[in-house]
Amino acid sequence: MIGLLDGRASCRAARGKGGLNGLAGLVVAALAASTAGCDSGSFLPPPPAELSPSDNSTRPGVTAAAKPLVVVESRHHSDEDSALLKAIARSQGGGEGVRVEIIAAGGEGKPEALLNEAVARKPLSILLDVSEPPSAALSAAISSARGKGIPVILVGLPAEIRIEPAGSATSAGSTLAPLVQVVPESLDAVTAKLVDKALANAKNARYKPEAGAIILVDPSCDPLAMARAKAFRDALAKAGVTKVEEVRYEGESKDAQEKLNQALKAHPEIRIVLATEAKAESAAVGSLGDQGDRGLYVIAGFAGSDSGANMTQVGDVAAMAVFSRERLLRKAVVVAVATARGQAAPRVELLIPIHLSPSNSGMPRAFRGYTDPSKAHSTARE
Repeated sequence: MIGLLDGRASCRAARGKGGLNGLAGLVVAALAASTAGCDSGSFLPPPPAELSPSDNSTRPGVTAAAKPLVVVESRHHSDEDSALLKAIARSQGGGEGVRVEIIAAGGEGKPEALLNEAVARKPLSILLDVSEPPSAALSAAISSARGKGIPVILVGLPAEIRIEPAGSATSAGSTLAPLVQVVPESLDAVTAKLVDKALANAKNARYKPEAGAIILVDPSCDPLAMARAKAFRDALAKAGVTKVEEVRYEGESKDAQEKLNQALKAHPEIRIVLATEAKAESAAVGSLGDQGDRGLYVIAGFAGSDSGANMTQVGDVAAMAVFSRERLLRKAVVVAVATARGQAAPRVELLIPIHLSPSNSGMPRAFRGYTDPSKAHSTARE
């Protein structure tokens, strides 16, 4: 899954070109470290508390003889992302007491052919990583697998897309094995809360929210990146904010920060920045120290873990939603095992925790000294 650990931004990139010092510098460094493991491409975070191994009494233990859970990558991934996918899936699978095997996309292999390869391994269940609704050919392969008693779990689609529920019957009257969707909580509902809080903080800071917002997005970081950007656009439109600048980047926070600074310079009236993932949020915080006379702005968006929640508590970030592909994959592995044991529902949502800043928060508190040194340690709103 592309960008599985979407917070792997480097601490150096997060600090920005000119560097930061004092409290503001610590804030940026802490955010980068909490979302990334700080410059470590091999960092493998522990599972979130809600994804701890379940049903200990029935776990069979990981043995070579046991049926495996097969994870099918239906899209090509970089070697690094593929390695991370394997490590995370096997880590969570081990906690559930099952052996995990990975079938990588690679070459010109079609998803339906990869799924058929997974079926041939006689698995406990199949976890299929998708970025779009299954094609007719893939749907036929899924039905074939289910007809052979193998549950299929789909992960990678937004909550707004619904696929055929589990338990459908074949033409012969027999029952197919379950088809289960694992999706994140509705992005529309989450982004609406983020935007509402960003607008409230902007008003507290005596900015003009109607002046517009910047959405910072890496389209390649994971299959749901553009869905989050669209959800932000929709939430802004419903709130009456019609001027929206979408700033796209690829790679690390450094690239995101450079492009964000360019957009901020071109649109000095905009005082709201919305981040679609952890690197974007790290870049948005890092760019605060580069603004000088332009003035600061309000930040809200998605982060890879709860570790940066303290930034909302002190008002440096208006609102933060915790979502990463790593969390979604771990949830999907738990569901795949539970489905094979007859314990999962046809559709399972991964809740997205949201951290909100205090009601009186305005401009980012730790960075106020960049525009007015006398306010560097003052309250969020005066």
